[in-house]
Amino acid sequence: MTGFIVAASSLVQTFTTLEIELRPTLDLSSDSYIIMNVPNSIQFQGPSCSVFNMQGGLSKRMSCSRVGFQITLWNPFDYDFEAATADVLSMTVEEFLMPESVQNIGTFQIITYDERDGMVRPIDMLEFETLRTVSGAITKLSEVQSETNATSLQEQTYIFHYQL
Repeated sequence: MTGFIVAASSLVQTFTTLEIELRPTLDLSSDSYIIMNVPNSIQFQGPSCSVFNMQGGLSKRMSCSRVGFQITLWNPFDYDFEAATADVLSMTVEEFLMPESVQNIGTFQIITYDERDGMVRPIDMLEFETLRTVSGAITKLSEVQSETNATSLQEQTYIFHYQL
């Protein structure tokens, strides 16, 4: 299997979606499913996941479930998938929270599963290690404003204005 993965935003500590393109090299039945193992440096916004923008033969009824850092994509195909004649499969999966520091995110692993010889088996696998977070840049910092001119008070509020 070949493909790529890209984050809509690579900024640290931002919520983002992942755009995924896959080209499986082996045929899959309509009963197959896809598992995506996500590195633990990425957090999820909530207890579930969503998949949308399915193209290239992916079923509009494909659903997504999550347990820990493992996402399962159920019902990816309405019909048997024939790798030799198929289009590139593409989808968007949301919503991930990028790590809080600049770093390589880790390994995303995508595995297709299907029934062969009466048993569900892993059929094809692809790993991505290309995602990395980047920092935002502060482009303007204005003056600090104090609530009061007295500096001996214990509690003062300072207002900082900045733009990224």
